[in-house]
Amino acid sequence: MSPIREEKKASFGLNLQTGAWKDHGTDESGDLINLVEHVHNWETAQAINFVKEVSLTSSFTGSNGSSTPKSPKDAQLTRDTNFWTSKNRDALKKAQEKLTAATDHPLLETINSYDGIKLDTLVHFGVGIIHKWKRDWLLFPYDSGAQLYRREAGDKQIRSLKGSRPGASFFGKTKVRGKGEDLMIAKSPREAMLLHQLYPDRADTVGLVTGEQGTLSASQKDWIKQIVSTHSYKCVIVVIDCDTKGAHRIAQKLCKSVSNVLASTPVALVNISKATGGKFKDVTDCRQAGMSGDLLWEIISNSSPVQRELDRSEETLPTEAYAEDRLDLASAPPISETVYTNLPGLLKEICLLIDEQHRRDVFLVSSLPAVASQMPNVLAEHRDCYYSTDLFTQIIAEPGSGKGEASNGRGLARMTDQEIRTQARREIDNYSHLPDEEKANIERPKKRSLFIPANASARKMLDRLEANGGNGFIFETEIDTLLNATEQDWGNYTDTVRKAFQHEPLSIIRTDEEYYIDNPRLSICLTGTFDQFKRMFRSAENGHFSRYALYTFDTPRRWESHRPSTESRKVRASITEASRKLNEMYNRLKNRSKPLYINVQSHQWDRLDSIFSKKMELIEALGLSRHLHASNNRTGVIALRLISILVVLQVFEDDPDQLKLEQSLTPSDADVTVALTLAETFIEHAIRLYHILPKSEPASDPRGRRFTEFYRSLPEEFTTGEAVQIGAECELAVPERTVKEWLPKDDDKFIKVAHGKYKKGDP
Repeated sequence: MSPIREEKKASFGLNLQTGAWKDHGTDESGDLINLVEHVHNWETAQAINFVKEVSLTSSFTGSNGSSTPKSPKDAQLTRDTNFWTSKNRDALKKAQEKLTAATDHPLLETINSYDGIKLDTLVHFGVGIIHKWKRDWLLFPYDSGAQLYRREAGDKQIRSLKGSRPGASFFGKTKVRGKGEDLMIAKSPREAMLLHQLYPDRADTVGLVTGEQGTLSASQKDWIKQIVSTHSYKCVIVVIDCDTKGAHRIAQKLCKSVSNVLASTPVALVNISKATGGKFKDVTDCRQAGMSGDLLWEIISNSSPVQRELDRSEETLPTEAYAEDRLDLASAPPISETVYTNLPGLLKEICLLIDEQHRRDVFLVSSLPAVASQMPNVLAEHRDCYYSTDLFTQIIAEPGSGKGEASNGRGLARMTDQEIRTQARREIDNYSHLPDEEKANIERPKKRSLFIPANASARKMLDRLEANGGNGFIFETEIDTLLNATEQDWGNYTDTVRKAFQHEPLSIIRTDEEYYIDNPRLSICLTGTFDQFKRMFRSAENGHFSRYALYTFDTPRRWESHRPSTESRKVRASITEASRKLNEMYNRLKNRSKPLYINVQSHQWDRLDSIFSKKMELIEALGLSRHLHASNNRTGVIALRLISILVVLQVFEDDPDQLKLEQSLTPSDADVTVALTLAETFIEHAIRLYHILPKSEPASDPRGRRFTEFYRSLPEEFTTGEAVQIGAECELAVPERTVKEWLPKDDDKFIKVAHGKYKKGDP
């Protein structure tokens, strides 16, 4: 019998191992917390306390009377009590009542006319109408939060309520009933509701709340595994965008993440763009164009199965042997796909439009200091001091290799720069029209800008930095432009940069003037060739090198068309829109009366400490240069700044008003994962690039003991094959890939005699 309704028929099923239940009479199902809530009419917190109390004294009893202990995963509570407090539940109930009472509300008309979703469907999924930020929004509730949705002038606006964790759950979980043979995962709550509305008996549907993503959280994986097992679905069907190469790549990665959870249930990907010849990208597009439900189902049911493979996006820290192999000259890995799938939407949307891996990486690395330079009044506590978000990045590659993509990163700061320049010109113009007696009592306004021109002397850079109130952004696509302008006072320039990284005071005293910059804030993005890089960092001894997040890549040796494309036009339009949004963010932060603090949590600090302490041990174990210890140390600071950038950007997208109202922000674990993954990539690239610097340690080679032993073992002349064999036989074995990376590139140790033949150079 069912304990939640009056019926004596044996129609209630309970999984004694997981606590999952299903009432076969009503098709209602849920977890143990739901069940206790129903039986006792308790609030969630009460139900959880009851379950915890019972679990301490007893375990679930199997049908044979034996005790079945619960595994840690089985015992996980699926309701997120951090978000669904009594206050939030009351707000949801009022929002739902408002929706059912306001059947002629403009939001309902919009979601029906644009998204094709009817009122009955909204009610079925517990949707409500809530008033926030002086507007009405549709509220889509899910286990770990609530998403808000509305359209203004045809453009969709999506936000999350404070405290929501969209990556911890799916929208529509509680409505899964085991109807139909398949489970569909849609790209959003709206698409999930539309699919349910079209096919209520053919399949169950849940939706992502994060937007398209390439990985699943542990709680999402646990739920999929449990629900597929409970309802014996024949297939899990993923219905997300595949209209660009980047989107298709993320869709495939998500499918593989789902597939790895399931032992035998097939997973299929619906590529609507391919099936419709590029006309439509999603279910909403198809329905707006008048496609029948039967034809759309034919596309869905004929979707392609995805092959299973290891999901590397959620690997734990690499083993020491694996990390040792990566910490050498050959280690210049591209930025992980995990980073792109978990970026804040503003950056993620642009990155998805850039197909080539190296160009996408270049854009992201250049965009980070551009975004950081527009985050005044943001501070993160560090052991030594409070750090701003400001970042130094440098991209090094061969000429004509695609570094120009960095100009799009610069474009993200264009609108804020224009605003500052316009305001400065207005102040100067107003001053020029004042009577002389008034001018005598007022300091003449100075030219200001966010961008500080690289084609200026070190003194001029200081002057502009001072005029800006201590902050600025240096961007240059040719390092030589910077070097040629500052060569006569190079020492002054590097001193400014080194101090600005640490926010150490800058001062200047001249015959005619003096000034003092207390807490300089400087962001830098430079791109250049390997020769320019070596000219800039003549030595790693003064700490200038270690302050940069460095990125390099090998040029793809293939022709790339210069023809404008739909994607390239979309990128330019997206940069313009993103620049406008970042200018809005800048003004909200600039107008704060007090700093906005970033509070990294204890367990997040533990992750940072663990990663970079292990890197330090490996650098030492491999006998690499002592100067790389400085790079590793400062990469910890870079990681903290990356965390700050990501959390501020994410909060701005979720709720811009929080940047004015909150005293502090706490980064999510996803923000920390992205930041640490990027920081690890930067230290690996720094190790590679350090190898080509002029040698500051004549007694040893910066590539470490492995290289020294390998070099001593080589004859005066040798072939590539002989070098590979000698590397394998060394006491500290050198992989073939590393040997081939060492031989031909920018090094006076080897002289290429002919194809595949070398001789030793300088000893």
